[in-house]
Amino acid sequence: MNISLRLPALFFLLILLSLRISAQQKYTLNDFYRVDSIASQAKPKNALALIEKINEQARQTHNTPLLVKSVIYRMMFQSYLEENAFDKILINLRKDINITKQPEKSILQSLLAETYWNYLQQNRWQINQRTQVQGDIGDDLKTWSIKKLNDETVKYYLLSLKESQILQQTKVDTLDAVLAGDKKYRSFRPTLYDLLAHRAIDVFSNTQLNLTQYDDELIDMSNADWFGNRQTFLNITIPADSSSFKAQALQLFKNLIRFHQNSSNSSALADVDLKRLKFVQQHFTGDKQELYYNALSLLAEQSMQSEVFADILYEQAALHKNAQLPVDTNKQNLITAVALSEKAINAFPKSIGAENARNLIEEIKSSSLSVKVKEFVQPDQPSQLYLSYKNTDTVQLKLYHSPEFKNDYEQFNNKADFLAFLRKNKIVKQWAVAVPKTNDYQTHSLVDKIEALPFGSYTLIARTINRKQNDTVYSNINFKVTAMAVINRCNIDKHEYFVRQSNNGEPLKNVTIRQRRYDYNTRKYIDGELLTTDGNGYASTAETQSGMSAALLKLGKDELQININNYNGYRDDEDEEEERVILFTDRPIYRPGQTIYYKGLCLNILNGKNKIAVNKAVDISFNDANGKEITKTKLMSNNYGTFQGSFTIPMGILNGQMEIETEYGHIAVQVEEYKRPTFEVVFDKPNKQYKLNDSIKVEGKASSFSGYSVSNAKVNYKVFRSVMDDYRLSYEQRSVIYGSRMYAERKQVAIGKTSTKAGGKFEITFLQTLRMPGQIIAMKLWLISLI
Repeated sequence: MNISLRLPALFFLLILLSLRISAQQKYTLNDFYRVDSIASQAKPKNALALIEKINEQARQTHNTPLLVKSVIYRMMFQSYLEENAFDKILINLRKDINITKQPEKSILQSLLAETYWNYLQQNRWQINQRTQVQGDIGDDLKTWSIKKLNDETVKYYLLSLKESQILQQTKVDTLDAVLAGDKKYRSFRPTLYDLLAHRAIDVFSNTQLNLTQYDDELIDMSNADWFGNRQTFLNITIPADSSSFKAQALQLFKNLIRFHQNSSNSSALADVDLKRLKFVQQHFTGDKQELYYNALSLLAEQSMQSEVFADILYEQAALHKNAQLPVDTNKQNLITAVALSEKAINAFPKSIGAENARNLIEEIKSSSLSVKVKEFVQPDQPSQLYLSYKNTDTVQLKLYHSPEFKNDYEQFNNKADFLAFLRKNKIVKQWAVAVPKTNDYQTHSLVDKIEALPFGSYTLIARTINRKQNDTVYSNINFKVTAMAVINRCNIDKHEYFVRQSNNGEPLKNVTIRQRRYDYNTRKYIDGELLTTDGNGYASTAETQSGMSAALLKLGKDELQININNYNGYRDDEDEEEERVILFTDRPIYRPGQTIYYKGLCLNILNGKNKIAVNKAVDISFNDANGKEITKTKLMSNNYGTFQGSFTIPMGILNGQMEIETEYGHIAVQVEEYKRPTFEVVFDKPNKQYKLNDSIKVEGKASSFSGYSVSNAKVNYKVFRSVMDDYRLSYEQRSVIYGSRMYAERKQVAIGKTSTKAGGKFEITFLQTLRMPGQIIAMKLWLISLI
């Protein structure tokens, strides 16, 4: 009897529950079209409310694609609606992470890391002004330093990969609805672990991330084993507790390679191995290009059945194209680059590597042309023409009279102006130069001549004829035929001209000179007063307005327009007295709560002479790191023009560069939570000269500030090399001698550990090898730590 009564009641309850569930809205990915529609009606708040409902359901039902897309949409709309959107976005993301389960948790952790990284990228300059504070500074992004943001970015990227087993078993296709890109390349990122790991590596590979990291990780990036095969790479020991971004990226590469060695996905394995080699090539500190090329060759042999094979061949072709290998000195490097690119295209014609290879071939085979002529050419005499060309059979040249003193910088603003010039102007002379035929795709040069010309301004337009590529390249240059050589200068209150005969240096008399101001509204020159040179070829004018930008010189049929500059750094009114306050502090750096003792000197400066200012009232303010005034006082200079006082640094405010300021001078004050050093390290002065491939020995001594030597201490060190400019040479001379090597970055050449001996002495020995002949090298030794 009881059972029969309970069954209808239970059935009725189930009906009520089913009606209640069916009454609830079931959201799907299609509902984001509704979100977009509401947003297009300028109702972002309503759209955000719908997103919150979708997000709530996605969490409850563990609908991963729906959850990820709702979080991304929510972040986007919050950035529209709120001024300080990052705070709200972070609060919601952290909340979602706390209540979601795997694999959604890992995805959201990766999104949180990306949010930190984006915030850092967008606000780097502002954040760089902040002081690094020790200890817990809370969750307020406005107080975080670059290092704190870097650390949080790395922390959450690594947390997103913590549950590796679950992520490796989750196919990336589960996120198909929220992933962009071509599905045929999903085989390179087959699992959610691959996707999240590569997201982390992309950030860890960013060189900016290492700018604020302490240089204390002893990872020897000059070890050739980094370019070894997979097993050699996997056998390299990486510090397990390292916080180095470089170390974390290398460890992720290890994890991915091990994972795919045990799977049947050869494309994913080859792809991550290629990415590993690129990373090592970017951070390697020795001569790396040949090691990189050989490693690519080995990987290519292992990856011939994968589309990654085309990517590898493209990387090798790019090395040859940029002449980065020793073999490329034979000028056959571009031929090799084209051959490798064609091999990549033939192997996998529809791959990304093949597309890159096609673009590389197009760039190598494209035509180029540059013409050079002396700016001023002697009349009625042939002049030299310098041609620099690539991939062309013939250079066609046409000579025109230049438009009458048109502003040189505006001759051809665009293609339409260029074509209009060709239509409207008559050709003075035209000829063609057949250049030697070459098949090496290299840039070649040829010296030809321009026949004698009368006085005037000319425009030479050259174009290539490349019958193989069927492309045309134009190059143009302006020059003037004149017998005048002009020197001009602005001398305080006048502009001076010296005019000479260009072929023998004799002064030219009766040359008329008229300065001109270019009006950018009317696009015409406005003339100034007329000058005439004397028997010494000299003329001057008081027209020194900054708007005067050109001068027109005439002597018979010889006309010449030159650009002038009327800026004069000595035109300040020196008759006015200038007041100045020079400030001094007792120390260069302080801790919060300490007292700053300062002193000031008041001066009056007239005609370059200093005079002390006696009984001068000075308002002095003390400003924090944000420029906000902390306190202010007023002092009077004594009979010696000096004053002194003190300020106490408040506790609990942002550290950094504070300032003591007066109306006529200021001084920066650095405030940090620093630790006073207890020892110092002094290197012995070098007493030997070394050549390349010599073994270099550096000696030093560690001693405490109390006077005792530091014995049996561990010493970690790194040695770097950098180019030392020879300032006896001009910039042009250094450029000709060293070329692009004059801009070579600092390179690490040695790394290691040693220990101090009795008396605190230690030795560091390293071998220097370098293939940069003729260049002066400076060695810098960095002592990383002394324990």
